[in-house]
Amino acid sequence: RNRGGLKQLSVQAFDSDPCSRASCGAAMSGSPRRPRSPTQQEERDRNRALLSSLNDRYNEFEQQSRQMHAIFQEDHALMKRELNEVAQELNSMKKTHGELTALKNELGQMDQKREEMRRSMADLQKNIGKTTGVSAEEFALLRKQLMDSGALRPPKPEVPHPEENPPVGAIELSENIFSTRLLLRLGFLQGQTEAHLQGGKDECGSSDSECIMDAAQFENVVGLQVPDVEPGSWGHFAITTGWLSVCVFTSLVQLLVLGIMLKYGLGEKQCLQSQTLWEWLLLHLSKALACIVLGGIVGKDVLGIINYWMVSELLQPTRSLEVTLTTIAQCFLCLAVIGANVVILMAMTSPADVWLNMTALQFIATLTCDMLDVAKSGTLGHSIGKTVTETNYVLTFKSEYPAWFSSTRNTVLLGIIFFVGSLASYVLITPDDMC
Repeated sequence: RNRGGLKQLSVQAFDSDPCSRASCGAAMSGSPRRPRSPTQQEERDRNRALLSSLNDRYNEFEQQSRQMHAIFQEDHALMKRELNEVAQELNSMKKTHGELTALKNELGQMDQKREEMRRSMADLQKNIGKTTGVSAEEFALLRKQLMDSGALRPPKPEVPHPEENPPVGAIELSENIFSTRLLLRLGFLQGQTEAHLQGGKDECGSSDSECIMDAAQFENVVGLQVPDVEPGSWGHFAITTGWLSVCVFTSLVQLLVLGIMLKYGLGEKQCLQSQTLWEWLLLHLSKALACIVLGGIVGKDVLGIINYWMVSELLQPTRSLEVTLTTIAQCFLCLAVIGANVVILMAMTSPADVWLNMTALQFIATLTCDMLDVAKSGTLGHSIGKTVTETNYVLTFKSEYPAWFSSTRNTVLLGIIFFVGSLASYVLITPDDMC
C-alpha cells in the first residue's frame, strides 16, 4: 500500500506540473524543449524532497515491521513452550489424581476389613461366653491378669555373657632370631600339612613324626609362609641347622658379654671426695632414668616372649622342647640384664658412665634383633637372607586365648612395672660412698 501511495503521489505531482506535461509532450512530438521557469523548478525540488522523505519513512516502517515480526515469533515460541509445560503438569496431576483415587479405594477396603474383623471378634467373644460361660468383661480381666503375671509376655532376650577367652585375632611376634626360628618351623609344618591334605588325608598320621599340625590347626591360622626351598638342598640345611647354630651362637655371646661386664664393670668400688646437691641430683636421676628405660626395653622383650610361647601352644599339639628351653633362656637373660644393670649402677659415680653402661646392656638385650638384621642383609648367605626377609611376623588366629594367657600377661606386666619402679626408687634414694 505504501508503494501504491508513493506512485499515486508521483502521478499527481506530474499532472500538477504543466511544465512537465508540456516538456513530455514536446519530447514526444519532437518539438524543441522550452526552458523551465523558477516556479516550476522550486515545485520540482519540493516534489523530490517529498519523495525522499516518503522513501525514508517507508524504510523505517519496514525495519520496525521486521523487528515486530521477530518479537512476535519469540513470544510465540515462548507461549508454545509454556503451553507444553502446562500440558505436562496437567498430565502429572491426572496421574497423581489417579493414584490418590486408588489409595482412597484401598483405604476404604481396609476400613471395611477392619470393621469385619471387629464384628468377627465381637461374635467370637459372644460365642466364647456362650460356650464357656465367661463374659467379655471376665475374659478381659483374665487377659489382664495373665499379662501382669508375665505369662503372655514375650521371653526376654538372653544377654550374652562376656567371653572368658575372646578370639585371639592378630598377634605380632618380636622380630628376633628365636621368633624367626619358630616361624620357619611352622612354615615347614604348614607345607607338609598342605601336602597331606592334597593327598586326601584329613590329618597327619602317627607314622609321620615331622607332621604335627592337623587340619583344624592348619585352618586356624592365617599369615604363615612356607619357605621357598627344596627339602634336602643346601638352602634347606642353611635355614634349619644353620639358623639354629646362629641362635645358639648369639645366646652364648650375650651370656659372655654379660659376664664380662659383671666381672670387670664393677672393679673396685669408687668413692666420692665431695659432692654438691646438683651433682647428687644429676647422678641419681641418671641412675633412676637408666633403670626405667632399660626396664621398658626388657619388659617389651618379656611380653614378646609370652606371645612366642602362646603361638607355639596354639599351633603345636605337643609342647616343643626347643621352645621351652629358648623361652626359659630368654626370661633368664632379661632378669640377668636388669640385675646386672642395678649392680653396676650402684658402683657408678659419674652420670656419663651410667648412660654408657645402660647402652652396653641395651646392646646385650637387643643382640637377637641385631643378628636378624645382619641375616636379612645377606651376610649369612643368600638362602638365609631371602628366607628371613620374606618371613611374616603378624599371624591371625581364629581360636581363643589359652586359659593361662590373660592372667599370665597381666601378672607379668604388673610385676615388671612394680619391679622396675622399685629398682628406680632404690637407686634414687641410696646414698653414695664418700671417701
